[in-house]
Amino acid sequence: MPSPGSFLPGDVLTADDLNAIGAWVSYTPVLTQGVVRTATINYAKYALINKLCYVNVDLTCTTTGSGASATISLPFANVSQSTNLPVGLAIFFDSSASTTTLSQVTPSSGTVGITNTTLGNNDVLSFSLAYEVT
Repeated sequence: MPSPGSFLPGDVLTADDLNAIGAWVSYTPVLTQGVVRTATINYAKYALINKLCYVNVDLTCTTTGSGASATISLPFANVSQSTNLPVGLAIFFDSSASTTTLSQVTPSSGTVGITNTTLGNNDVLSFSLAYEVT
């Protein structure tokens, strides 16, 4: 079976081929905030349709970090674009202050950055995005 998006003229498509297009697939994102941070991945899936990748992630930090930005790995490398152009939105729940903040998700090389999120133990970070795969 050809992978979704790599069909050639004359290929015979089956129901399995068509059903695989846009199927949600689990992945394990890596959370970094200065250094790699440990987290419980509550949910992390992507759907790939040709070169458009949709990603949904929900994770809970299990250590306290420092710094103002968190980065999370993507399932596929992204096309180079301005880091000022948001590709999604994130919800950050600060468990120590019981506050919720909405942030932009911005692309970087193979990762996305979420600004103003100094993650602590039991903080929750959830985001959705769509981006172009290289």
